[in-house]
Amino acid sequence: MVGIVWVLSAFFAVSGAVKVTGKPVALADRQLNRYFRPYGFNERVMRAIGVIEVIGAVAVWFYDTDALGLAAPTLLVAITLGAIFFHIRNDRVRHAVPATIMFVLSLTVLMVAGAGRI
Repeated sequence: MVGIVWVLSAFFAVSGAVKVTGKPVALADRQLNRYFRPYGFNERVMRAIGVIEVIGAVAVWFYDTDALGLAAPTLLVAITLGAIFFHIRNDRVRHAVPATIMFVLSLTVLMVAGAGRI
């Protein structure tokens, strides 16, 4: 489980940091102009999603605690479902592949976290 959490945390920390800080500029501009604007979203939405991703990247480490155990992976499942939906609706299906992989990993953590509460 720790390996999955590492992957999720690294992916969402980097992805979120790019959206929040706008650095590196080339990558942030590509995100904004290739995905967010054509999908009908502005820079503020991109930054808000980045904040959620960074929070999820940190909070997912607490999957085995009562406080954040279900909240963090649920947050990541929700954000990845949104990404999958918008990529498929507005773009080529292949653009949804990274989000789909992160969805499966997030769902795995959610199921393990939930199983510990039964």
